[in-house]
Amino acid sequence: MCSVSCNNILYWSACGRLHKNAMQKILLVKPNPTAIRQLYTTKISYSHGSVNNMEVQKLSDRLELHTALTRSTTQWPVDPKRVLVLFFPWLGARKKHIQKYCDLYRSTGLDVLVVNSANSDFLWPPNSFKLAKQTTEVLLTKLQRYDHYLLHSMSAGSYNLTVLGIHARDQGLKGQLLDKFRGVVYDSIVVGGGKAGVIKGAGSPDSGNEMPALDRMIKGVARSVSHNWAVEKLIMLVAKMYFFTTKKHTVEFYNKAVDVVRDEPFTVPTLVFASRDDPMCDAAVCQALVEIWRKEKKLPVTLRMWDSSPHAQHLNYHTQEYEAALHEFLSFVFSDKKFSISETKSKL
Repeated sequence: MCSVSCNNILYWSACGRLHKNAMQKILLVKPNPTAIRQLYTTKISYSHGSVNNMEVQKLSDRLELHTALTRSTTQWPVDPKRVLVLFFPWLGARKKHIQKYCDLYRSTGLDVLVVNSANSDFLWPPNSFKLAKQTTEVLLTKLQRYDHYLLHSMSAGSYNLTVLGIHARDQGLKGQLLDKFRGVVYDSIVVGGGKAGVIKGAGSPDSGNEMPALDRMIKGVARSVSHNWAVEKLIMLVAKMYFFTTKKHTVEFYNKAVDVVRDEPFTVPTLVFASRDDPMCDAAVCQALVEIWRKEKKLPVTLRMWDSSPHAQHLNYHTQEYEAALHEFLSFVFSDKKFSISETKSKL
């Protein structure tokens, strides 16, 4: 078990003079036990505000509820007040960026629960499970008025979404939580082959983008800390050394988690946004994953892949196409077709 605490910096002999703040951001691998006890023994407090015709309630340090103040005139087959979007942004997403996606759903009269990700969730998987527990408790105790959940995750946010699903399955929350899942949107999902890859093997040589999946994940963490090329490379070096020493508690879990994504997906309609030139997503592996879901799992999956579009910026670069695909997907999800979650218990 790794013994690094939140108050300590993990120094490696090979890391040189990496900026202390960057190290603190990337290597918060095991939280202080006292802080965790305080988090779960303190009553959740609410702070209120209004942004872009949405009421914003801060439910915790990681969860924000955005409630639409007006409802769409669109003829919904279900009451939009009973639909909640669970939105998992990318690492380091700013409020103004998150608000763009909340506005997308506000325009259709839907409320959004923002579940913010942190580097420590990825660097130490038990942290992600604590976030999943916190999210589940809020959904079951504070937001039980919602009957339908739409899942929307971006980049590394898909990791926390996956852990939420694993936690819910292992806790036997099929009827209380999983059966409320109606559809899932994966935007800029980080996938690849090789180590921690969805598709096992050396990667995807045909795509010319053969970086192992774990390296893609590390690259995403590094970019969320700094956009400086030298600092990013140094962070990646330190992170690789860290994962080498904590393999049993980190890499082995990632391997199991991606197996769940491939073999035990949410059995609901799925929309995938990706691009062929995204350095954090192997396009060929992404397409192979979609085919597995379609052919082996018999899931209705829509893939929208652009030839060129930056990671986690598809909405900015292809606004009309993105919005059209999302609205079409929503219409399909809330049609008369019914989909149910498999009762199969998670492997983890």
